[in-house]
Amino acid sequence: MLKTGYKLTDEDKLKYSLAEQCFVLELPELVPVAEEIQSLGYDTKPDYGKLRFLFSKILMNMNEVPCEQNYDWNTNFMIDICS
Repeated sequence: MLKTGYKLTDEDKLKYSLAEQCFVLELPELVPVAEEIQSLGYDTKPDYGKLRFLFSKILMNMNEVPCEQNYDWNTNFMIDICS
């Protein structure tokens, strides 16, 4: 088993699940997101609403307020629509 704080090799990334890798990288809050992503089949469209919810939940648990933002790829400018 991998140890916490361990640097992952390419071999480790193939051998261990995303959830296990989250613990090794000391990011246990990302386990639900990793499990959702890993459960997807190759041709399965991700449930982006659920993924946004999981990320929002992580932010709220960190006492941060999730905010919808749109990125303008033409200007490299982040447009904050929460204001």
